[in-house]
Amino acid sequence: MRSPSDPIRNAWIQVLSTGGVGLLACISASLWAFSPLEHEPVDPDWQPKVDVPEPTSKSGGNLEQMVAFEKRLWTPPEKPTALAANDAPPEATPTPPPKLVLLGIVSPIESGSSGYEAILYDPDTDTVHIVSSGTAIGSVTVGSITNDTAVLVSPLGESMLRLDTGRQQADQG
Repeated sequence: MRSPSDPIRNAWIQVLSTGGVGLLACISASLWAFSPLEHEPVDPDWQPKVDVPEPTSKSGGNLEQMVAFEKRLWTPPEKPTALAANDAPPEATPTPPPKLVLLGIVSPIESGSSGYEAILYDPDTDTVHIVSSGTAIGSVTVGSITNDTAVLVSPLGESMLRLDTGRQQADQG
């Protein structure tokens, strides 16, 4: 016969009793959770009281969304209708001259023409111009052309474009 103080037997009894109590607690909680509650019936004519006028359109939005968009969040400042008498109209800034790059200098093949022609590249418009002295490209006029330079005359002044031949670097060492 076994002793009433057997530790394994006592452990089994504790496990079974704890499990049984837990199982009963789960069953009673699920019955309580899924049982229907008794409520008073809601009057179908009940509506919330809103201080906002009814929407005129029959769009699918609810009332709160439509009221939110009725507020004006920002009003732009008013523009003056006419300039004052002492205000002068803004002066038009001159267009900047094109950014030209000297690609090369060529001698004309035709025996009748003399001098050099410059090959200029405009990176803004992605165009190549073969020009002689006195030719205008936009607001820039081509001045004198030598074997390694071209002078450009613009409303802002003169600028000299030098052809990069690599001789200067060789001379400097």
